[in-house]
Amino acid sequence: MQSGTSLSDPGSASGSSASSAVACETLPLVTVALEKRHRVDEFKCSRSARVERFFIDDWPQLNAAKYCKVFVLEDLDDNNGIVGYYTLSAAILEKSAYSNSDERRAPMGLSAPMVRIGFMGKRDGAPSGVGEMLIADAANRVSRISDLGISGIVLEPEGGLETRLAQFYQRQGFKKCRKVASMYALLKDLLAR
Repeated sequence: MQSGTSLSDPGSASGSSASSAVACETLPLVTVALEKRHRVDEFKCSRSARVERFFIDDWPQLNAAKYCKVFVLEDLDDNNGIVGYYTLSAAILEKSAYSNSDERRAPMGLSAPMVRIGFMGKRDGAPSGVGEMLIADAANRVSRISDLGISGIVLEPEGGLETRLAQFYQRQGFKKCRKVASMYALLKDLLAR
């Protein structure tokens, strides 16, 4: 699945990743599964046409094939409105894509079972901190999957690894993969932040 992980505002240096990780450990999930009642046609993200058009261009096909699940942050004033969203799907991260230190710690030299954030975005005018909140919520949601072994979250930042968006993800605890244009974070590290 081609991904377009993007946030309309990749965050500022003053954004507190520590507070988002604490929320991940102590607060209930803040997103809900996308439902027909959500007004996807009203979602606007002027910084990324791909993120904005996800619900129109990609979601119908991906949903029908069960390639991902979509979780939305509802508008507090209108629970049918969408402030932000992310998608989750199964993934594998080859051992060779790990950082050197993580590769040495990989049990038995195996590739890592992961969950992929394929798409993520927030609407124009969303409050500051929504990106951090979505990442924390995704980590919290993934940590609750007790029937599978999942070691972390992987994503591909829209525009590549040398963007402000990739820097935002690094501030949230993600590391650049070797040999592929992906980033990953071990779940234990995301939950401990």
